[in-house]
Amino acid sequence: MSLWERIHALGGRGAELRDTDWSTGEQQLLCLGRALLCRRRILLLDEATSRLGSHLLRMDAATATSMQHDLEVACQGCTVLAVMHQLQHVGRYDLVALVDAGRIVELDSPTTLLAQDSEFSRLYHAQLRL
Repeated sequence: MSLWERIHALGGRGAELRDTDWSTGEQQLLCLGRALLCRRRILLLDEATSRLGSHLLRMDAATATSMQHDLEVACQGCTVLAVMHQLQHVGRYDLVALVDAGRIVELDSPTTLLAQDSEFSRLYHAQLRL
């Protein structure tokens, strides 16, 4: 069901929509869309897709890559600070800061950190094996 079909099913654009009408994943996608529409110079994404939960697990690699590409296009020209624990798309960012116990313990480009014997490299490769 598309977003417009969902809104129509809930009473249309003039209807009062409650947060209980939406799953947490749908709420997260709506918030992400709203943030992107604001066209800010700095955008903070804190686990931007974490609440998609099982939807992400069912998403094929091509769709996940397409979604990441669409996010990149929408964020062109702005600085994005992204907090993430799923590292498969982190290579698309300019810098990675690995934070442990509230402190930055590694800071460099993803390429550099992956080429080194770094904690980031270990975490990244461990996730790939899952």
